[in-house]
Amino acid sequence: MKTIRMDLNCFHTKVEILDQRTTFLEEKLDNAEYWGPDIWHLKQKVIDLEDRARRNNIRFYGIPEKMEVNNDVKNLLLTLIPRLLNISFEHPLELQRAHRIRSRTSTSTLESRPRSIIAYLLRHEQVRQILTAARKHGPHDLEGHKVFIAADFSTETNAK
Repeated sequence: MKTIRMDLNCFHTKVEILDQRTTFLEEKLDNAEYWGPDIWHLKQKVIDLEDRARRNNIRFYGIPEKMEVNNDVKNLLLTLIPRLLNISFEHPLELQRAHRIRSRTSTSTLESRPRSIIAYLLRHEQVRQILTAARKHGPHDLEGHKVFIAADFSTETNAK
């Protein structure tokens, strides 16, 4: 009988040791100082890369749902951007893709708001031209709806 108790005590001690080691490692992982500046630097690089990947994206807020014909958001924006901003482009405006984002939820306040649109433009010069015109005029009126145009940045950059 004594041997069984000793084995159980030994097992209990090993579990306690493993629990202490696990707690220690979890605390180290949660401690940002443990990782040092390397992780911070890598995180900043990832944020920068994400922002660079999004540099040709533009977000449109407030464009009413069902304005596009046959769910063709791209053609809607091709006609809407020059009319809304009253600008002309040196080259024809070319969108690689455009789509609505943020799915609807059951909340009544969100149902009244149209989903935003994100568009990827082919030329960065046109992105700058659109954003400059959008900043000058502030919110734009489209059939009684306020439309906002903004650059598309990562969550971290938007928080700054």
